Amino acid sequence: MAIAIGGFMATGKTTIGRELANHFGWPFHDLDDVVNAHCLKQFESSISDLIVKGRESVFREVERQCVMNWMSTLSDSTIVALGGGTLHNTTLGSYIEESHRLIVLQAEWNSIKQRIEDSQRPFRQQAEQLFFERRQGYQCGTPFFTDNKDISVCIQELAGIILGDLNVN
Repeated sequence: MAIAIGGFMATGKTTIGRELANHFGWPFHDLDDVVNAHCLKQFESSISDLIVKGRESVFREVERQCVMNWMSTLSDSTIVALGGGTLHNTTLGSYIEESHRLIVLQAEWNSIKQRIEDSQRPFRQQAEQLFFERRQGYQCGTPFFTDNKDISVCIQELAGIILGDLNVN
């Protein structure tokens, strides 16, 4: 079972996921990159383009297919950073939690707000509303708080959690 890193936008999924994979010497995948490649191939539009064009439902369907199909092919020693809205779909959240080791990064709204102020994230303008709307979707898996922690501390703590899980199973 792969290790899936979920959470709201700007909680550190990609940064922490990549560093954690480097720490273990495992492959790293960003689900947004996989979904974006499929969107470009199928619709000749990026995730951002689909969202701007009001076609978020198309992007979410591709995301669902990637989670249900592509993620099931991953080896045990793999880290995947999920998209910020992936766990908002409770069906996907349940599937990921049952099929993979799920760690959900958590951060306070003020921390997220600072991290996204100057970004070009597709949902940046609606971020505060989405943060509170999607909160329930991030109540699965193992919660891990990233606020006020250096990346190296996050990696050490998460490595301990993962190694502890591997030794138990």
